[in-house]
Amino acid sequence: MAGFQEGFRNNEVRYYPVILLLDVSGSMRGEPIRILHEAVGVMVETFAQEMGLGNMFKIAIITFGADGAVVHTPYTDAAELQKRGVPELKAGGGTLLYEALTVAKDMIEDKAKTSGKWYIPSVVLVSDGRPASGWEKALNNFVQTGRTAKCFRVGVPIGSKADEDMMLRFTGESSMIFHAENVNSLAKIFREVSEVISKTSTGSKHSVPTVKRSIATTVKRPVRHDDDGDDE
Repeated sequence: MAGFQEGFRNNEVRYYPVILLLDVSGSMRGEPIRILHEAVGVMVETFAQEMGLGNMFKIAIITFGADGAVVHTPYTDAAELQKRGVPELKAGGGTLLYEALTVAKDMIEDKAKTSGKWYIPSVVLVSDGRPASGWEKALNNFVQTGRTAKCFRVGVPIGSKADEDMMLRFTGESSMIFHAENVNSLAKIFREVSEVISKTSTGSKHSVPTVKRSIATTVKRPVRHDDDGDDE
């Protein structure tokens, strides 16, 4: 099985993929979906600011709601996505997490979409509720098999109705769960998450928010694996 990049040559661009799994179910209608959209913009801005010195963050967005799970935004350079703006998010339907995990796994396992020459992807799951039935099998498949088992996984539960047990099973450790008391705190949480991902992925010495400093400095950087050499 192909892995991900182990090292890089001088002056070689280092690509760090980040996939956002966004719950856009009916409970996010109205003000919540608007705030979520703004928070995603904050995260994109943070990653865009980290670009340079050979680092390139590529952002992909998968939404799950009334239309099932869809690739809302394919991999796009953070600076380009910031320039263009994040496309509108629309809320409705149920919390179809199993579909989102399946779409994300397909994207990561496909070397034509997620190159083995990139660094290990970071996957951020954002949800304010409990997923529809059938999610357990998809989640176990995501975290236990293939390339996705190696991903750096972060959970962002919103409010008191979010499924904390599911988030813990997704991340594998409580320190990678960033609680948002409500949608109004999402922008702050998203900035913290993006800074932790940036620090963990690139080994950046940039400071991170004090509230998460103990997390960011103790998380082990994901192990990288040599690719089989046939990726572009």
